Amino acid sequence: MKKITIIYFSETGNTEMMATAILNGANDSGADANLIRIENASKADFEKADIIALGCPACGSEEIDEATMLAFIESMESLSKNKNIILFGSYS
Repeated sequence: MKKITIIYFSETGNTEMMATAILNGANDSGADANLIRIENASKADFEKADIIALGCPACGSEEIDEATMLAFIESMESLSKNKNIILFGSYS
């Protein structure tokens, strides 16, 4: 069984709704999935997952949030080798 960790940043709740839908779909398909708000995510969460789904809203001209999401991604870069990573997001 694949272990899926969904880590998301949401300001208005739209990305959180998407993350919850991904969680429900993954669990319904038999995966071991969990949902973590980015401020609660740790390196251990990243390390123990087979698949990582990262989600955030687009800021400005469809760029990811630099202070929260980009900083997190950069801090986890060394742990991403041999991981399947899914990206999702929302805008407007």
